[in-house]
Amino acid sequence: MPFSCRKRETVFKNLVAITCLVLFLAPLNSMAQQTATVAEPLIWNAKIEEDKSSPSNGIPFLTLDQNEIQVEGTSTIQFSQISGQFSEKVIQATFNSKDMPIKEDGKFEIHFGFPLESKSFTITVIDTRQKVFRAKYKIIPLNLDEKSLKPAVPVKRFRYSAGAGVTLLSFRQKNLVPFSQMAATIKASGTYRLVPDKYDLGLSAFYNLVPFASTSPAGYKIQYLGINGRIGTGLIKAPSPLRVNLNAGFYYNTSVSDVGFTNMYGPQLYPEMIYVFNNGNSILVYGKFSPALSNSLSISLSNNREVAMGSHFSFKLNDKHRLSVGIDISQLNLLVDKSTDWASTNTYSLSAGLAF
Repeated sequence: MPFSCRKRETVFKNLVAITCLVLFLAPLNSMAQQTATVAEPLIWNAKIEEDKSSPSNGIPFLTLDQNEIQVEGTSTIQFSQISGQFSEKVIQATFNSKDMPIKEDGKFEIHFGFPLESKSFTITVIDTRQKVFRAKYKIIPLNLDEKSLKPAVPVKRFRYSAGAGVTLLSFRQKNLVPFSQMAATIKASGTYRLVPDKYDLGLSAFYNLVPFASTSPAGYKIQYLGINGRIGTGLIKAPSPLRVNLNAGFYYNTSVSDVGFTNMYGPQLYPEMIYVFNNGNSILVYGKFSPALSNSLSISLSNNREVAMGSHFSFKLNDKHRLSVGIDISQLNLLVDKSTDWASTNTYSLSAGLAF
């Protein structure tokens, strides 16, 4: 039996479906229903120069492959890569007090991260005679205002990503036998830097495109379509590698199938925490609470709301693209009339997305 609040073939539903399709093809794309944000890297060039003022004795048998490097800096950390070779055998080496891997021929390649306020690194080695050598190097920005640390190249204010995944849905509705199903889900979002590193505007969408493996005795399959808009700001920023954002906005969710609820909407509030590792990879964890204002008796923590949580891991593919994989869990409840109309859906999604 269809949910009594459904309004089939309404103009509003068609407009929403068209909007979501345009969002996906534009592409205004995403890896999750929530707009997980990691600051775009600021790319600038620098030269490496040995710090002669340092009390260290230097490493005369160390040669770096390059005198200039490219640095990528987010709002929390900077990272780069250097390579070189030792012409003499060393038995132990550290880079900024961390173990430094060296090949048999003395060559090494280090991808390292450092806080925003730091522009130096130190290499320490012990040779076969147990003699300690230490060299400190300065990282000097080129064509860059060191006070403002503005990027050497323009930073895009728009960010896009496209994603897809598999979702397990568990559905209950008044006067229906509970059932579960799988669905291939597409997800899309775009983010605009309203005030760089302070405020972001985001819009995202998802759609259960292909439902399958339904356990419903009546053959029901359910498809949800949703749009989320939000504004976010950072609460914890550089130089800490941990970033905490607070997001608030508005959501719309509807079923486009014969069962479920339509036109569920309301405000949403969700914090997210992002940790950026030294190599530029990052992990995000978020939680979300969204009360329902439509087709419901009242705002309720248990009856009329959506709650969600998830985690996404993001790593760099190249200078323009990042790949993200993650899991999202949500529960949607809507109660219109205690005796006749209510529905509930639990979802568990695995997804991957490409950001550009």
